[in-house]
Amino acid sequence: MSNPIGPLTENLIRNSNFDAAKQHWLYDGAFTYKSGDNVIAYLDPGASYLSQTVTVPATGYYKLQALFNMADENGAKFGIRFPEGSDIKSGDVPKSSVPVTQTLNGILLEKGALVEVYFTGINANEKWVEIDDSYLLYNTGNTNPLPGLVNIVSITVLNQVGVSRVDGTAKKVSFTVPYGTNVKAIAPQITVSKGASVTPPTGRVMDFTNPVTYTVKGMNGTTQLWTVDCVVADKEITIDSSNAKIKDAFNWAKPKAKSYVRTGKEGLINRDETFRNSPEIKNYMPSYWAGYAHRYAFYSRDMAHQMAGAHLLGLDRENFSMLKAFAGTANETHEWYPAWALNFDGSIFKLDYRNANSFVREVPAVFELVEKAYSMYLWTGDKNYLTDETLWTYYDKAMTDFIALHDGQIKNGVAEGTGIGIFDGAASYDERSGEAVVEAGDGIASQYQALLAYANLSKEKGDMKKYQEFKEKARAFKQYFNTDWGVKGIESGYVRGYEAGGKAYSSFGKEASWFMPMKQITEAGERTDQFLALIDSMSETPGQAPVNIEAFTYLPDTFFPYGKNELGWKWMKYIIDRLNEPHEISSQGTNGDYPEVSYTLISQTVEGLMGMTPNAPQNKLSTLSRLPQDIQWLELNHISLGDHDVYLRHDGATKSTLRNNSGTKGINWEAQFAGSYRYIQVNGSAIPAEAKTVNGVTVSYAEVKVPIGHSVTAVPSNKKGRHDQNDQDDQDDQ
Repeated sequence: MSNPIGPLTENLIRNSNFDAAKQHWLYDGAFTYKSGDNVIAYLDPGASYLSQTVTVPATGYYKLQALFNMADENGAKFGIRFPEGSDIKSGDVPKSSVPVTQTLNGILLEKGALVEVYFTGINANEKWVEIDDSYLLYNTGNTNPLPGLVNIVSITVLNQVGVSRVDGTAKKVSFTVPYGTNVKAIAPQITVSKGASVTPPTGRVMDFTNPVTYTVKGMNGTTQLWTVDCVVADKEITIDSSNAKIKDAFNWAKPKAKSYVRTGKEGLINRDETFRNSPEIKNYMPSYWAGYAHRYAFYSRDMAHQMAGAHLLGLDRENFSMLKAFAGTANETHEWYPAWALNFDGSIFKLDYRNANSFVREVPAVFELVEKAYSMYLWTGDKNYLTDETLWTYYDKAMTDFIALHDGQIKNGVAEGTGIGIFDGAASYDERSGEAVVEAGDGIASQYQALLAYANLSKEKGDMKKYQEFKEKARAFKQYFNTDWGVKGIESGYVRGYEAGGKAYSSFGKEASWFMPMKQITEAGERTDQFLALIDSMSETPGQAPVNIEAFTYLPDTFFPYGKNELGWKWMKYIIDRLNEPHEISSQGTNGDYPEVSYTLISQTVEGLMGMTPNAPQNKLSTLSRLPQDIQWLELNHISLGDHDVYLRHDGATKSTLRNNSGTKGINWEAQFAGSYRYIQVNGSAIPAEAKTVNGVTVSYAEVKVPIGHSVTAVPSNKKGRHDQNDQDDQDDQ
């Protein structure tokens, strides 16, 4: 909730002239630009809006005034309303090619009320409206007497989600509580109009299984009935932690990421910064934003990196829909490249597509789509990833015909770009290097993971012959990288690209460098450890480090799998600390406004810090605490694993608790701990630990069945007694 603003002569709207771009405003389809000394906000055609909530500082009459720079047509509106409720007062924005001021007078507002100032766009193709400034002022010139007020002004409850929605016109209030709240015993704290009273009284415990009627009695004896409704939030992943930074960032990221969901909406397609591709209003398919805010599209590269976070936020329908849409654009004419970007209705985004022979395409994306399909299958258990004809054709062609068609310059089984440019086919995601590489580190690394994914997808489909064939291809491919491609002519580090004539590049190359260990094509060991240290160093060296925040979002994914927990957390903090800084492209907004940032903060908490590796088809889950020193404990609830609802908590590196909240079967939990231990204490009973090496890290583990509704705590130990005693004994031994 915003804080009361004063004195009363001041404008209650913050950043009303947009000098700070869209700071303090909620928006969809809204942008700003500089015009001389002024900053102008404009709303795209369609269901676009700008809004800002204000807490009223005093009861009285107010006026809302707005200066519109222009409006291409009638149809835009502005006004003040109850948040998610009815209008208090609104007005039309007239068609005008010159600036015009519109004023709404006589707006009666009560002290403490939360109200929303809003502007909407024009729901017609190629029609924009521009806003220069706006004011919400206490109208000292309005001397009309105040009527007797009998209103609920605000309601708050313990552990409330968001703010209450008070609709003074409809005389209704609704508030939201977290999933799982006992709605039969809630004690609302109620503020009513000055001098009024409310029955039942504020603070009384009430049963909100059904809406509750409250009676407000004013000073003059008049009464008004109000309906108060409790809404239970949908089940979603939740966090708690000893560390405020990760907790706050996670709770910021959830609604931020969800704000990019386009499913069921209506809006522009082919909207980009040039405005030359005939943007028009269409209905959107299940999808979410994955790319720049000024481009109404989802990009294959961004989507691939956002899919895990999207799953954890319940966006499985969107993931499948978007992946299938990309797969459907790959064909023989495109030489089995998918389109680079799609509109939210599933059509090809024109900015990046000139014709069938000239469109943006980059080798790593071809393979990441295969890899991420298998990843989503492991998280969801959705057999459509195996049975859908469009998807399976794509997997097949990506792993066979695509490689054969794009292996003509060096002829080594590594898929190539042209070395010319992105509209001809680029080998790397690094579009800024200017190097004419035809094979790149991020391309070969992504191809390796796709080979593994295709092998495993084939196995899940029952094709063991293809599974064995591509499993062997993946093994041989990694061996080729570590004995030839990646190390040729150098004693340390890794080659990250080749030109057609054989010239090799081994200097730091951003994505072309960090994708190699991130995709685990490099052999774990001293060489990779040194390379990871180089990536860390170069990523903070001016002139070498990326300038775009979205590039940094790959770094936690690079370090966590190798047990570099402090480095993984370092780069998560780097991103978190820069959320409110301007993005390198001003029209994008802040760093936090880039969609990849919020989605990857979610996935890196779950897959990185909590070390969760899913296998929903087998009802399996492995966990490995990667908590850094900054985080003493971290817990997540309502993690979606197939049809299971899972709770997981790590206390440091040596205590993990898993609860199978719900599902159709028990979960086979592989409780992993870094280090060598003889036993894993499971709810106080010792189980002999097994050991393995994962990316160079020695891991002790035990497999435990966690039935539905049960909780299991695992603690590693070198003694067979109770785990609380073992902890002390192990400390005494050190």
